[in-house]
Amino acid sequence: ISPAHHLSSQKTGTHLFLSLDLSLPRMGSPNTIVPEVLTEPKIYARWKILMMNYLLGEELWDIVVGTEPKPDEANQEAFRIWRKKNGKALHAIQMSCGPKVFSSISEIETAKCAWDHLAFINQSVTPENPPQASEPISAFSQGQSKDDHGSLGSLIYKAVVDGDLERTKYLLRIHPEGLSARLSMGETILHIAVLHDQVQLVEELVKLMSKEELEAVVPYRGGATALHLAVFGGVVKIAEVIVNKNPNLLCIKNQSGYLPVNYASVSGHKDMLRYLYSVTPDEELTSHQGASMFTDAVLTQNYEFALDIHRRFPQLITVHTDREATALENLATIPSAFPSGVHLRFWQRWIYNCIYLQPTSADNSEKDLPRRVAFRFKEQAWSALILLVPGLKQIRDSKLKHIQALELLKSMSNQISTFDSSQIAASGVINAVILASQFGTVEVFVEMVKANPSWLWIYTSENGSIFHHAVAYRQEKIWNLIYEFGANTDFGVFVDLDWNTLLHTAGKLAPANRLNKISGAAMQMQWELQWFKEVEMMVPLGAKRRMNRTGQTARELFTEEH
Repeated sequence: ISPAHHLSSQKTGTHLFLSLDLSLPRMGSPNTIVPEVLTEPKIYARWKILMMNYLLGEELWDIVVGTEPKPDEANQEAFRIWRKKNGKALHAIQMSCGPKVFSSISEIETAKCAWDHLAFINQSVTPENPPQASEPISAFSQGQSKDDHGSLGSLIYKAVVDGDLERTKYLLRIHPEGLSARLSMGETILHIAVLHDQVQLVEELVKLMSKEELEAVVPYRGGATALHLAVFGGVVKIAEVIVNKNPNLLCIKNQSGYLPVNYASVSGHKDMLRYLYSVTPDEELTSHQGASMFTDAVLTQNYEFALDIHRRFPQLITVHTDREATALENLATIPSAFPSGVHLRFWQRWIYNCIYLQPTSADNSEKDLPRRVAFRFKEQAWSALILLVPGLKQIRDSKLKHIQALELLKSMSNQISTFDSSQIAASGVINAVILASQFGTVEVFVEMVKANPSWLWIYTSENGSIFHHAVAYRQEKIWNLIYEFGANTDFGVFVDLDWNTLLHTAGKLAPANRLNKISGAAMQMQWELQWFKEVEMMVPLGAKRRMNRTGQTARELFTEEH
């Protein structure tokens, strides 16, 4: 308790006598700071103005409102200055309160916490709302928005959002039930601290909470736990603190059936993903959740991670997710994952070919040490060049992505080559080949046909053969590959359900996403005509004259569509 220092002097000869009055100010009595100490809510507004003026004059106001926050104690000089200012400000506030009010802040260690507490216990008092010794915990459910200064929920919410550890600890000390109380949107203060990346606060709150309290979910966020929410900020330390206290949170699913690691697989926070993936039990990743993670890794083009999943859980290749697509099917829709899907200028292609990157599956044994040393030297040289040459990093990153995607594809292809008919159906291979022919994903198409050459003759009742898909979607590279693979094939025999030959399919208008790549109607028409003639050269004479179900030849259909 900071005593009042009342100095009186009496000069006797050459001696100066000092007497100290250690008593607190009497109720309503003035002091050297304010003319009337704070004793009841009705004088708070006037007292606050006078107190604020004093603190401003003493250059202590920034300490009280928190714009000069507490520095790290490791910074000894800055901490010493802050501690001195905080002590002066806290002393001034305490000495400007009557005994009863003083007792409510006597244990508070910072001026900011004391100031905020006085605001809390005084501002909300009206004739209809008389003062109480302590605010009931129902205040949490009466409003927690940042502007609702009249509720305990608001006060602790603001303390957590601001990362004010001391104020939060104080509020929980006088209202311990607030630790597990629900705010108006259903969160606990731990959820709020996690969402605002308040590492120190999370550490403190987790220490105080039981394992069961950590498992609380937020209904309006789809039943997410604190660990689910930690993924959004990507702060691994927060996740580690929560998992170390209660590892069971790794296995708790939200209302949609997703684990925290599933959140991480689409978050873009790779460090968080690596951590959660390393600590989540294997048995949680062998079915739907693992398949979703595998598919998400492909969709987010995190191919290195996808390859690790495939090697660790190869059975996931046949597991469908709630999006009804396997990882292989999704890979077939991303041409840019492979070299054939990227268009580079001459100089970019030259740099691309010069860059050497070690495959993920490279031999790391002692016998390969000279090669690894040479590779490390090349890596250092390229790292230096990346800093000097604009655009070089993008080319290198692109090549790295291609290498990882190719490794993943070949790993999947090797596995698929051993599949029986039921596994082939479950893995979505047939649809992957069709999608590759539609999207022009050459590498996927080639690897699948190598795994099983009979897939070249896939036929669907809706769109006919793979040849029809390649022609309809104007995929020149796929069409050329098909021609090479089936050089002795009579292309005139392929028709769809409407009796359309390959030439009829070429006569239809190209899909908008392909046509829009050509600028200008005249250029588009020229491109379409050139494509039609290219296919026309490949089919026999009889196919050129053949009519479809509506009685049109391919040439007539071309004229109608264009």
